[in-house]
Amino acid sequence: MTKHLPKFILALAASLPVAAFAQTTITPFSDQTSLLPSSVFHSGNAVGVCDMNGDFKDDIVRDSMNKQMYIEFQQAPNGTFAQTAYNTGSFGSPWGLC
Repeated sequence: MTKHLPKFILALAASLPVAAFAQTTITPFSDQTSLLPSSVFHSGNAVGVCDMNGDFKDDIVRDSMNKQMYIEFQQAPNGTFAQTAYNTGSFGSPWGLC
């Protein structure tokens, strides 16, 4: 047991700075819903985040129960979003988005 003690102490000492750093890098959440052009979406809508137009900014893709898909294109430099709606046809009510 004592022959493994130096390795244990070394491993513990090496992990302490990582644990201390992890405590200081937490970013607080702030509600920025007001940046979206519409707040009529509710729980149950499929949502995804990706760059839909190649501008290296995250866009929000949302499906709705009214057979429409909405893309919230992030605007630069103010961070607001511009909404575009697309008709999804007769797919029915979506419950997922890939």
